[in-house]
Order: sequence, then C-alpha cells, then structure tokens
Amino acid sequence: METQIKLIKAELRKLLKTRISANTCTLGNYEKTTDETHKACTRFLESTLYENASVVFCFLSTKNEISTNQIIKKALNDGKKVAVPRVIFGSNKMEFYYLKDIPLEEQTSIGSFNILEPKIDLEKVDFSKIGEKAVIICPGLGFDKKGFRLGKGKGFYDCFFDCLEKENPSFFKSFVKIGICYLIQIVEKIPSEKNDVKMDFLLTAEELVKCN
Repeated sequence: METQIKLIKAELRKLLKTRISANTCTLGNYEKTTDETHKACTRFLESTLYENASVVFCFLSTKNEISTNQIIKKALNDGKKVAVPRVIFGSNKMEFYYLKDIPLEEQTSIGSFNILEPKIDLEKVDFSKIGEKAVIICPGLGFDKKGFRLGKGKGFYDCFFDCLEKENPSFFKSFVKIGICYLIQIVEKIPSEKNDVKMDFLLTAEELVKCN
C-alpha cells in the first residue's frame, strides 16, 4: 500500500510540474500569476491569522511559486519576526533564521538546490524555547481541500514538522500551518501517509479557508 501511494504521488508530481510550468511561462500567464500572487498575499495580510501572529515563518519563493516577498516585507515593516529556512547540507533537514528589516539581497544568497537561503550569520531560531503565536506559510506542488500537501519529494517539511513536534509539542500544536498556492495547484485528493502533516488553512487568490 505504501509503495502504491508513493507511485501515485510521483505521477501527481509530474502532472503538477507540467501544469505549473505551463502556467508561468508565457507573458499572459505571467500577468495572471502576478495578480494571483498579490490577491493571495493581500488576503493573508488582511486576516486575523496574520494580525494575531508574532512570528511569521515563510519561504523564499522560486520563479514557479507564489512570491512571498509581499508577506515578508509587510511583516518586517509591521515589527513582526520573520524566519525563513536554510537546508542543512547533505540532509533532508532545515533550520530557520530570523530576517532583519533590511533588503533581502543583503541577507540571503543562493544555496542548496539553487534557491535563495538566509545567510548563516543571521540569528537561528531556537525551537526548544519559542513560545510566541506563530504561523508558517508552506510551499507545495499541490494541495487538496483537506489540507494534505504534496511536496517535491525531498521530505524537508515532513522532517521539519516531525522534529518540531518532538522537540516542542506544545508549540507545534498551536503552530498555524498555511499552504499557499496557485488555483491550478489544488487537486481533488493528495494521497496521504501516516506521518503526513496536514495544513490548517489553504491560501489562494480566491480564499483563505480552513481545511476540513
């Protein structure tokens, strides 16, 4: 059964990668995705989830993902803490580092998998001590309305959530997990495995909805 689920996920990844690439490679679709990005980010920034959070965990987006720059800049400007991930080389683990309220290019560099990462001289998040209200904006190739997420297959977020739940279970329980994506990335069903962590909310240009 587990092998079958992995095969289904692999096929779904191929489908979604093709769909996402086609969605972002033309000028007309670029304008559409830019509009979707702005609407999704604005929807989050106007929500009580954002208002109540002291810390916003986010990702530094690639060209085929909804850009998180609007969220990062607004949160820093509002005096919230913002933390972004850095891959631990040679593993499937991530560490998060707090950003400063300075231009992103001054505190990030190209890292693992040719994506932007925070520089290592920034302050690292100590998850054993954190207790503030926090949200995390998660990327993914696809999501379903139940909150299940399909990543790229490396297991970084699965490993992160698993370690966090063991290290600080009370914080993990209150940690609001939000999947952000384009509308074309929502599918009817993401096959799930025992250790998969569901998103609490799904964020798109159309809605910020609680997963059922």
